[in-house]
Amino acid sequence: MSSFYAMAQKARSKKAFLQTDNRHLTYGGLVEQLGKLNRFIDTAPLSSGDRVVIGCDDDEFKAVLFFALVDNGMVPIIVSSEIRASEFELIAATTGVAGCIMDAGILQRCCPDARDLKLRLEIRKREKQSSFMNKLLGSKKQGDGQAMHFPALLDSLETRGAPESWPPGHIAYISMTSGSTSNPKAVPVTHGALHAHLKTLSVHFRYSAESSLLNILPLHHADGLVQGPLVACFNAGTWVRPFAFSIQNIEPLLLSFYRHRVTHAVFVPTILALLYRYGATLLDSFEYEEFDFLISAAGYLEEALWHDFESTFGIRIANIYGLTETVTGALFCGPDEETRRLGSIGKPVDCEAIIRAEDGSQTDGVGELLLRGDNVFPGYIGRKGVNDDVFRDGWLRTGDLAHRDEDGFFYIDGRIKNVVICGGENIYPEEITEVLGQYPNVIEAACLGIEHPEWGEILVAALVVDGDYVEEKLVSWCEQQLSHFKVPKEWMVIDSMPRGPSGKVLLPALRKAFAGRAAVTSGTGSTDLLSKVIAIAASVFHVAVSDLGPQSSPENTSGWDSLAHVNFILALESGLGIQLATREIMGISSLQTAFDIVAQKIR
Repeated sequence: MSSFYAMAQKARSKKAFLQTDNRHLTYGGLVEQLGKLNRFIDTAPLSSGDRVVIGCDDDEFKAVLFFALVDNGMVPIIVSSEIRASEFELIAATTGVAGCIMDAGILQRCCPDARDLKLRLEIRKREKQSSFMNKLLGSKKQGDGQAMHFPALLDSLETRGAPESWPPGHIAYISMTSGSTSNPKAVPVTHGALHAHLKTLSVHFRYSAESSLLNILPLHHADGLVQGPLVACFNAGTWVRPFAFSIQNIEPLLLSFYRHRVTHAVFVPTILALLYRYGATLLDSFEYEEFDFLISAAGYLEEALWHDFESTFGIRIANIYGLTETVTGALFCGPDEETRRLGSIGKPVDCEAIIRAEDGSQTDGVGELLLRGDNVFPGYIGRKGVNDDVFRDGWLRTGDLAHRDEDGFFYIDGRIKNVVICGGENIYPEEITEVLGQYPNVIEAACLGIEHPEWGEILVAALVVDGDYVEEKLVSWCEQQLSHFKVPKEWMVIDSMPRGPSGKVLLPALRKAFAGRAAVTSGTGSTDLLSKVIAIAASVFHVAVSDLGPQSSPENTSGWDSLAHVNFILALESGLGIQLATREIMGISSLQTAFDIVAQKIR
């Protein structure tokens, strides 16, 4: 694959590579930064194949550093800016980290001692003084006067080109799996796999230099990285990233489409559901000539949401099924009418897919979905035992149950490892979730198993509902659609599903919500409500209860970012058995205001 430096050189120098609401980076600017980073890497104590962790809040810096490291044969690992020391230690032990390029706070938190690192480079916000003043005021210099922090170190450097290509089997970068149900695993993506998949995405979605791709997903997740800056640069297009996503900025996000003349956008089903729920006043958001379609990735797109979103906004949604282990995608549903079928994950593109039954035979009926192709990874780093199990005769086992219809479209039926065994009966929660989604008042559902002293496990259901909801009526309806043992035993209504940055429903969070709901229900009413609010916040933000108080807010609380704010709202609703209106959600700016609103709601 050509270097990102070479790709950027081929684009018009004044064309925007990155466009935000308050600044943009042109391809000319990208070429200059990459050229100077190439020169810096010449002097850095790094070798081809060295793993280098990138951790910062600035998405432009992440993309530029990622490109430069990949171009020069190093192996970047982008991590969340909220990464904790224990998480970093796991990554370092698994991958053999040789260097870190991070914001000062992340460096201090994760690797304060540089004895075992070849490179420990601090990222700082660019100072507004002139380059001359930067050199005078730089707090730490190399012998030649170069500032020893990024990006100021670039000011005194000349540029050089990058190697044109690396062997297909050379590792380009490493992604960490989300780890929602287990410890994260290190997924190596080779240059060959990356090139093959960028070409697939480009051809299938018709990307070009005229494309303006909106993607606000986190860059430490595959769909945020590959379907954002990487595919944009690959096609000399523009990557639109106006601001971080939150419930509060749904309307500004929809307004961004026309303002930036977006042609494509990549979302997860969670964001699509929130846009549908809170963006109904902006139904003309996509009514301009350049817009083509939306892309849903990183999670199962329920047929009801798919249909309702398209009908409401008058647009098309293309659906991608894939894994971190396949770069991002493998099966595509849409965007054209002949290539899509609502409710399906589509058909394989530039790879092979089969379904294998329990006895090992190939089938079109329900069985495990297996994949094979140039975009499939070679195996997890340092996990030989896991790799022996995840590959079968050269095929990648996805762990997903699927079936294929007579026209060749694939459908997901559940997860092999997500089986609830209730009184000896096997129940696949996804099957029940799909049925619940057909009920008129249910917007979204998630089913899971929780421990039970008599049955071993019971199936429970969390629901997002619209309008009047009567549990008895829903149970009666379910008994007409399902075998009796498949009907959920407990129900909980919440405002929306808790999800991780990749869009997956966080089953552990739902389990905690059910446990918290039971604790609240069984309480005497004398428990301090403020203590409960603080305890919920501590769990969501991953901080100690003692570190929080009524004045805790996003400005002074580690971990309270836009995504965590959404999960905090959901945890309050599910843990305390309430539902918050949009105006109440908007009013939560501290734990004190959260307590005031919750207390009023309960009264």
